[in-house]
Amino acid sequence: MKDLVLRIRTQATFGYPNECAPRRVDVIRSPDGSYYSEYSKVNEAGERVTAKRDLDSAKVEIILTQLSETSLPVSPEFPMVHDGEDVEVEVRGRFGMSKYSWFGAPPEEWKLLEEIAYTVNSWSGIDDDKHDS
Repeated sequence: MKDLVLRIRTQATFGYPNECAPRRVDVIRSPDGSYYSEYSKVNEAGERVTAKRDLDSAKVEIILTQLSETSLPVSPEFPMVHDGEDVEVEVRGRFGMSKYSWFGAPPEEWKLLEEIAYTVNSWSGIDDDKHDS
């Protein structure tokens, strides 16, 4: 059985319609212990695009260890921002789930989550074909 361990959602607040459409990257553990990502986004033609990419299991384990060993405040003070994107990081375990979201810039105490979101997005390839049609 595959196991969703991490989900990154982003949505820009300005730009072309395809740039403002929600984007999602899932990190999934296969039954054999390997990891892969699946992403979903809208291209310039307005079509839903999905793709799957194998991930380096050792690198994913490092991120999962960082998340399990860190302590994050539930409701920190958020910085004031005017432009940016909505970002959501969802961490799943066997018996629970945590979800963190912010607009523009995360609170200082959540900077690790921002780094993880950008790292996972880069591994997935969701930005490799920004101008696909």
